[in-house]
Amino acid sequence: MKNGIAVRTIVEAGMMLALATVLGQFIRIFTLPYGGSVTAGSMIPLLLIGMMRGPSVGIAVGILYGIIDYSFGGWMVSVVQWLLDYPIAFGALGLAGVVWNPARKGLVNSRWGQSLLAVAAAVVGLGGRFISHFYAGIWFFGEFAPEGVPVWKYSLGYQASYLVPEIILSAIVLFFLAPPLMDFVKKRM
Repeated sequence: MKNGIAVRTIVEAGMMLALATVLGQFIRIFTLPYGGSVTAGSMIPLLLIGMMRGPSVGIAVGILYGIIDYSFGGWMVSVVQWLLDYPIAFGALGLAGVVWNPARKGLVNSRWGQSLLAVAAAVVGLGGRFISHFYAGIWFFGEFAPEGVPVWKYSLGYQASYLVPEIILSAIVLFFLAPPLMDFVKKRM
C-alpha cells in the first residue's frame, strides 16, 4: 500500500506541475519588464499539492516548478539570485501545507472556516514567495531603482505590483475550490 501512495503522490505532483506550467507560461494576464507576471492562477496547483500532500511534497514540487520556470527564459545574475528567485521562491509555496494541516482542518468543521483556512494557506505560501523575490530584488536588482528611491522600497513596490494581484486571485479561487476539492481527495484516498 505504501508504494501505491507514493505512486499516487508522484502522479498528482506531475499533474500539478504540468497545470502550473501551462497556466504560468501560456496564460498570462500581464508581465513586467524585469520578470514577474500575473497569471490565470498558475500558483493554485502548487499551493494545492502542498495542501493535499503536506509541506515537504509541496516544497519539493515548488522547487521543481522554479527550475522549470527558469528554463522558460528566466534571469540569472548570480547563483544566489537564481536560488532566491526560482527554487526558494516557488518552493515556499509548499508552506501552504503547514497552514492546511489535516489536524487543524479537523478543528474547522464549517465550510466557511475551511475556506478561510484555504485563504490563509494561499497568503502564507505566496507570502513566502514574495519575501524571497523581495530579497533578490534588494540584493541583485537595486540598479533598476529610480534615483532617490531606496532599493528596499523599489523591490517592495515591484514585487507587490504582480504578487499582490496573484495572491488575491489565488485566495479567491481557493476560498471556493479548496474545501470541496480536499473533501473529494480525502474520499478517494
